[in-house]
Amino acid sequence: MSAPVGAPNVSQVALTAPKKKPRLPRAGTNLLNDFFVNVSHHPNHEQKQFLLEQIQQSVDPTYDLRHLVDWFTRKRASEKRPASNRSTPLNPEQIRHLTTLYNDNKNPTWEVLQTWSSLLKVKTTVVTDWIEEKNRLPSPAPTVSPEPNLPSVYRRVSTPLSVPSPVVGFVPFKPEPPQSPARRPALSPLLPPAGLPPSSPGPLIITIPKRVPEVDTYKTGFLETFASRTTSEEPTGPITRERLNELFKVPEAAMRDFLGKVTRGELRHQGYTPAMAKSRH
Repeated sequence: MSAPVGAPNVSQVALTAPKKKPRLPRAGTNLLNDFFVNVSHHPNHEQKQFLLEQIQQSVDPTYDLRHLVDWFTRKRASEKRPASNRSTPLNPEQIRHLTTLYNDNKNPTWEVLQTWSSLLKVKTTVVTDWIEEKNRLPSPAPTVSPEPNLPSVYRRVSTPLSVPSPVVGFVPFKPEPPQSPARRPALSPLLPPAGLPPSSPGPLIITIPKRVPEVDTYKTGFLETFASRTTSEEPTGPITRERLNELFKVPEAAMRDFLGKVTRGELRHQGYTPAMAKSRH
């Protein structure tokens, strides 16, 4: 029996039917899971473009932005489900081992999470649920102290009212008027003004050594290096461009290596994203 006129052939329908997109390989899934766990659940436009470029270059050239957006949508929906629907709880021994692992690595990659789940013999979602629940716990309130940002040697020592002051208890109350313009006035009515040695021509000045920052140390070493070269046979005139290039060759190479690692995404676990390197050029 022949098919009706105008009816599509079965083979034609099979050929025109849209093909189902194959699943993203494990390397691409690990990349997206790593970003989802350690960076953000809601990537912005630049982050989406970066992830898409990474997947297209190293995993699947046909992967497009629509599939990337759908993946994050499904991932967020799965994370919103209660933990009881997604995974089984951990026993006390597993929690103890997982706590030790997490304290040693607070920013685990997706491969590390898979290794942890394999060691604990649970699903990876169990480990991620435990980490998210731990991060949602409130942190302990900071303790109240007079000057928390100052070193201990600069903090005031509060003495109870019932305990006499170790300074005032041994200093008699004998306020003396200043005898010369050079004498420093008393700062407290309970303590006498500081006296000066007989041979002192002026006010007593105590010099407190100042901490030299690292920048000054580098500057001093730099100046001393060039000062020592003035006794050599080299000219002491202005430094040339070639000499400057030679001096900064080593730090420039180190900086280029650092920017290269940031651009390739090798330092993403330390908070440096490739977008940071691109914004500096």
